Amino acid sequence: TKCNIGVNEQTGHYQIEIRGLAEPKSPKATRICQEDLNEVIAAFVQDKPSLERGIFDKEELVPEELTQVRMGKIIKDKYPELDEEDQEAVRQHAIAALNITQQAKQYALSGDGDNAANTALIDGVRRFAMDVRDLDIDLIDRINPFGEAYAILAKTMSEDS
Repeated sequence: TKCNIGVNEQTGHYQIEIRGLAEPKSPKATRICQEDLNEVIAAFVQDKPSLERGIFDKEELVPEELTQVRMGKIIKDKYPELDEEDQEAVRQHAIAALNITQQAKQYALSGDGDNAANTALIDGVRRFAMDVRDLDIDLIDRINPFGEAYAILAKTMSEDS
């Protein structure tokens, strides 16, 4: 299998290849995917129903309810002028960015502790991408983006009781 991660040495940007990831068609959707994903992700993680379902309904939750349905609604509300294809492309890019960052963070935290603090997340991205050779948008959609928050909350509550 070929590597699905590339590094531009001049800019330091990482590019991760994700099979099945929808590409935006319009210039506006392309700009959103390149420049505004943090804003989209912030709207998602601040969405009370998403947060409650992702953290407290962990046993019954189907992650796609959050990654596809809730994120899809947030994007439709935020960018009603985009057509359905572009809304779906923005949704997929936002969920991919959020979940890859979360997974990379877990890899970074589970490391051997030798990583310098300023490169731990990058090293986590590299380890995650190398571990999962064939990244697929369907695989990414199946990850609960709030899973880590639930784990932290559960640990805190069990320590307090």
